[in-house]
This record gives sequence, C-alpha cells and structure tokens, in this order.
Amino acid sequence: MTRPELDFDRFVADHGRELERYAFVLTGQPTAAQDLVQTALLKAYRHWHRVARVDQPAAYVRKILTNSFLDQRRRPAEQPMADLPDLPADGLSVDPVDRVVAADEVRRALAGLSPQQRAVIVLRHLGGLDDAAIADELGCSQGTVRTHASRGLHRMRAALDGAVNRIEPDRKM
Repeated sequence: MTRPELDFDRFVADHGRELERYAFVLTGQPTAAQDLVQTALLKAYRHWHRVARVDQPAAYVRKILTNSFLDQRRRPAEQPMADLPDLPADGLSVDPVDRVVAADEVRRALAGLSPQQRAVIVLRHLGGLDDAAIADELGCSQGTVRTHASRGLHRMRAALDGAVNRIEPDRKM
C-alpha cells in the first residue's frame, strides 16, 4: 500500500464515526447517512493528495459532506424508509420509550427545516461551529447563517411544542 492510501485509511479510522454521526443528523436516516459519508469519502479520496495538505482535512471532508447533502436535497431522489437509530445506554433513569419518542420528534422537527436551515443548526449545535466558520463552510454570509439559524430554531420550537402537547396534553407550565 502506498503512503497516501495509508494516510487515507488512517483518516477514515480517526474521523469516520464523527462524519457518520454528522451525516445522520443531517439526513435523519442511518442508511442515507452511510451513503452520504461514502459519497463524501469517495470525493475526498479522488483528490486525497490535495485534501491531505490542508490544515484541517476533517473540516474539509465535512464541507464535502455538507455540500453533497445540499446537492442531494436540490435534486429529488428516492426516499428510503426511515428506521429509528439504536440509542446507546448511558445509565440515565429515563424511560427508554420517552427517549425514543423525544429523538423521533427532534428528527421530525429537523426534517421539517430547509436543507440550509438544517445544515446551519447541525453545524452550530452538533459541530460546535461559530457563525463565521459555518458561513465559510456553506459559502454564505454570517448574516445569512444567523437568519437560517433563527428561522430554523423557530420552526423547530413550533414543531416540538406541538409534539409535547400531543404527548402531554394537560401539561402545566
């Protein structure tokens, strides 16, 4: 195996799960997330000699993944059936059914956002990026990032408030 192949294999071993987790939050579907990661990694591998030279190859590949997601959303494609992800046991004494319901409601709320709003929300809250980094990754202004974030969070709150009311109709605040 040549040196670039070893570097790429190491990169995938080090960052593959992180990219898959990010892709899952973007797509909401495990199989679609895996397909998206494979697409991004294939694009990165084709130009690995350039990708490996950038300061942060993981951020570069994440940007490839984000752009691939946005491109797929622009072009209608088949819609596979969504499966609920397996949730890791973390020792919390929360009813597992409530956790599944909550995760499903968040996934549905994310699915109701535009692709740009969803990408901004995921990059900000899962990726921990600030507005400048998100703007750079999406190729837009910081003001556009803030607009997408504000509108996306507003839509998610509305969707999640409705979900809570369906689950607990007599809830007291």
